[in-house]
Amino acid sequence: MNERKRILIVDDNIHLLKNIKDILKVEGYEIVAVEKGHLAVEKVEQLNFDVALIDVMLPDMDGLKAIEEIKEIDNDISIVIMSGHIDTRISIEAMKLGCHIVPKPIDPHQLRMIVKSAIREKILVVENKITTEYLKEQKRTLEVILELSNQLHYVDNLKELGDILVEKLSLILKANIVSMMLVNNKKKQLHILAAKGLDQEIINNYCGKIGEGVAGWVAKKKELTLVPDVEHFPYFQKENDFKYLSKSFISAPILYKSSLLGVINVSGRVEVFTATDAKFVSLITNLASLSVKNIELITYISETKETDFLTNLFNEFYFKRCLSSEIKRTYRYESSFSLVGFNIDNFEEYEKTHGKLASEILIKIIAGVVKGNTRDVDVVSMGRENDIFVILPQTEKDRAFFFAEKIREKVQNINFSQEGISSATISAGVTSFSKETKNEEEMINQCLKALAQAKKDGGNNTYLLK
Repeated sequence: MNERKRILIVDDNIHLLKNIKDILKVEGYEIVAVEKGHLAVEKVEQLNFDVALIDVMLPDMDGLKAIEEIKEIDNDISIVIMSGHIDTRISIEAMKLGCHIVPKPIDPHQLRMIVKSAIREKILVVENKITTEYLKEQKRTLEVILELSNQLHYVDNLKELGDILVEKLSLILKANIVSMMLVNNKKKQLHILAAKGLDQEIINNYCGKIGEGVAGWVAKKKELTLVPDVEHFPYFQKENDFKYLSKSFISAPILYKSSLLGVINVSGRVEVFTATDAKFVSLITNLASLSVKNIELITYISETKETDFLTNLFNEFYFKRCLSSEIKRTYRYESSFSLVGFNIDNFEEYEKTHGKLASEILIKIIAGVVKGNTRDVDVVSMGRENDIFVILPQTEKDRAFFFAEKIREKVQNINFSQEGISSATISAGVTSFSKETKNEEEMINQCLKALAQAKKDGGNNTYLLK
């Protein structure tokens, strides 16, 4: 360990320099000796030193001034002041600068002991700094994970989950290419759920086999992989793997218990990824695993349960089933029905300004208004993006338009201040069944088209698709 320690000696007495060098060389230290203060400062700029022994009386500058300049360059270096006249001024300055003092003439045994003590001090300073930085990094990581965990608490669809995780990884790790893949266990393939830094064509069409390429190999092994140089990674395939902007990458499996859910890939950074970066990615995959399973559970319950959690209206799955049945019934009996879609104007801005809780209260209030103004035969359901759909059996388009306008006006006149939230308006789209209507998806799209036009016309509006 001693042979790696470098000592700087600064004294204008050539014979003393040689004497000190001989004493310390026996201990295995690397010695650099200079006779002037400015030369000592230059050496510290060029090399890393563990200890500097400096005479207070130098020919070109005050030794204490030289120490100050050296400390500005390297504050971790341990300083030993050498002086034949240790007065009060030197003692006080030494205390201020945190220096050791060795009196002249030099006692070899005392010198060796002081240098060893100074080296131990340097080691402690560096270790404390490393520990402090480590604790700061751990604190930052914990804060990010807690913030992300709270954010994911409200996520109920996989695409949104992927977008959030990809963006967070890119931001924290300063990575230009990040992707989150999910596995299709039946086909034993990986597809991209969300990505940053990749062409949209790759995102849409990528289909990787388990065991092939970087992500496929990680999926097969179910082990996190940190690679400093992708070119030397045996499973890297230029023809199949994405274009990496850097040689270093991290690829980690998303596991729930021992089951593979997907893979997260991080690359595109100038600096080589570290073990600390890999640990952060591992923590993110743990969050991803829990979130994916949670969303799968919500989806399963939504598909097997008929009502929406928040509003207690029928859910999207039940709505589509009812709409399909209504289309078949209308064909069979040559009757008519209409579909109305409602959506809160500027909802994203409202949620950003007032928060998740206020937005959920608003949705519940409006859902209650719609439900409270329908017949028993009508089907009121929640759709995607907080849309509210109403199936109106035996209802022509003019009556459906009148119904939509009545709901819109009621919402416009609500005093939301009693609920502690700001006022809001809604827009409505109306469409009616025609013989050209092929299926429920086509009718939903027609309704959404009308709703989009109502918003395009300024919002707080109802549009009837002719």
